[in-house]
Amino acid sequence: MNVAIVHCRRKCKCAYCPEEITVGQPMVVGVITLGKDKHYKTKWKKTLRWHPKCYLEQGLARLEREPYISNKPGRPKRDLDPVTRQLRLSALRRRASIVQRIRALVASGSIDSATIDKIVHLGEMLDKIKEEMLGLGGMPKKWLKD
Repeated sequence: MNVAIVHCRRKCKCAYCPEEITVGQPMVVGVITLGKDKHYKTKWKKTLRWHPKCYLEQGLARLEREPYISNKPGRPKRDLDPVTRQLRLSALRRRASIVQRIRALVASGSIDSATIDKIVHLGEMLDKIKEEMLGLGGMPKKWLKD
């Protein structure tokens, strides 16, 4: 939406309050455009006019309805102390390493008793890490699928 403050050139109605905006009064004009054809002409346009105080009132009312939420990029961090955080990250890395080793063994193609024993041993290590993660802030949801 394009917004500008101009002087009113003809009498019009405020989009927020029932009062009219008279000639010569300052007003806020907002133009909403939607759609363009192949020659970049606007297909649809809506013009809204407000008293400056009405525009400010409606903006502040919107801010009260929708409280501020910080939009930091990325996933929000857990509230963990630094030691617990470090232990949790090391457990996550160990699990990733074990899962990678299991996939490599399965992809190798040679499934003999030694390979099966290694996979079983690595699976037991995964179970230990899952138990350890319960005390370090809980397991990730993705692990529940595995």
